[in-house]
Amino acid sequence: MKKKIFTRIISKIVFKDGYTVQSYNYDNYVKLGSLEKTIKYLNDWGADEIILINLSSENHFKNIQNSLKDNFIPITYAGKVNNLKTYKWAINSGFEKVSFNTAVFNKKFNLINECANLGGAQSIVLCLDIIKNSNKLYLYNYLTKETKKIEKNYFYDLASKNYLSEMLINIINQDGGIEGINNFKFFKEIQKKINLPLLVSCGLFTKEQYINFLLETNCIPVLGNMLLHYENPIASIRHVLSKKGYKSRIDYPFKGISR
Repeated sequence: MKKKIFTRIISKIVFKDGYTVQSYNYDNYVKLGSLEKTIKYLNDWGADEIILINLSSENHFKNIQNSLKDNFIPITYAGKVNNLKTYKWAINSGFEKVSFNTAVFNKKFNLINECANLGGAQSIVLCLDIIKNSNKLYLYNYLTKETKKIEKNYFYDLASKNYLSEMLINIINQDGGIEGINNFKFFKEIQKKINLPLLVSCGLFTKEQYINFLLETNCIPVLGNMLLHYENPIASIRHVLSKKGYKSRIDYPFKGISR
């Protein structure tokens, strides 16, 4: 009997100023609805995990915390995690993992290491915003709009640190698009070099784009815009993956930390 390959079907929620939104390049937003209902829908639809990106001008921590009451799958918090207090709030609110973005860009690795020492490396995700310009990819800081050249061993050097569980690459100017991505080689080479799961959010729009990206790169694609345009895409993707020898729906233990 052929051995199953494990993967995860991960859905992304963008939250801004009290509502879930459809984001376009993290610059324009269309209001969708309440965070609580969106989280419940993703649970009902069969997502394995959720990534919640909080882009609010204020933190909306109470709103977010209350919205987790009907969530029963692993969920990652992302958004302005610039201090230990925010990390502790996220973990104690029920988030399994916390994603660090600006701290990575600005090389604030002492903060990330401190959080890992408190909650464990399994709770740490390093998120790298990348912008595509003239078919080249650059590191990007969405707050300052600053870009940096990606050094040859950049991803390997990050992955070699002992305080993270996985990496997330977010292609900013393909967010909310329909083109998908065809630069499989870039992601495939990164995944080969790092001994960690590599999650990629890159504007995948169709089921075929999602499946092809997974099969070609061995990375884990993150669902976003697709959920708005297709009836139950998660079940459809799971069915196709099962036929190709993939298994999802993995249970993950969760441990909180003391305040």
